[in-house]
Amino acid sequence: MSASERAAYSPSVALTICKVVNSFGCGQHPMASDATVDGFAHDYVGECIARARAATPLTCTAAHRLLNDASAALALLGVQS
Repeated sequence: MSASERAAYSPSVALTICKVVNSFGCGQHPMASDATVDGFAHDYVGECIARARAATPLTCTAAHRLLNDASAALALLGVQS
């Protein structure tokens, strides 16, 4: 992910993406952080968000709001999640 693509993420969305990748990723990569979030492919982040949505109860509106914000940032980059 380039610096210009990263600019689409607000600090709170970048933090959400880090948490989602660390919790719902395949585990075959280093932990995501502010310093490494740029290295994750958009499609992979989208897959992680989809897994997080499927695993999160719909009654947890705060979590779904964060996932929606992360999805919106990816959508600006042309990625569905």
